[in-house]
Amino acid sequence: MREDGLPVDNFLIFPGVEVSTAEGHLLCIGSTIPNRRGVPALQVAEEIRMRGGIPIPPHPFDRWRASICPEIMDRMQLEVVEVFNAAVFRKKYNQQAHMYATTHSLGMVAGSDAHHQTSVGTCWTTLDLEKLSVASVLSQLPKSVQIGGNYSPFLEVLKKYSGNWFRCFQ
Repeated sequence: MREDGLPVDNFLIFPGVEVSTAEGHLLCIGSTIPNRRGVPALQVAEEIRMRGGIPIPPHPFDRWRASICPEIMDRMQLEVVEVFNAAVFRKKYNQQAHMYATTHSLGMVAGSDAHHQTSVGTCWTTLDLEKLSVASVLSQLPKSVQIGGNYSPFLEVLKKYSGNWFRCFQ
């Protein structure tokens, strides 16, 4: 990854990480952030912005996973929310996220939430970029043109949910 955010051999390596906050998961897109487990989501979102990234709540209406609830999201000054997550157990969770983004005039992204190789590349977010760079992607995420994807195979979703359930006991 180049420090200036430009591609290497026409391939852009994009920094990002999914962090666990006190209220649930939060994507840090365009930067990285250390472990923030137990820190309030509002504080983590501000840290992400200070590092030049964009905070994005993934799978926000999926109550079976660590999701940030709408009441917290309302206070986060969001620009973007994940509206299609390939690993949701019920499609209505994505529909609720889409409605939330539409109602709040937010940019929308899709995510494979791939924890297994069979789920990699199942989703996409289309952006209208003048130049391929981290800065260009960050500037266009709130204006995403199109999102889409396919749901992960049922067995992969089951693995993810069972893994989340067992993690509660660690």
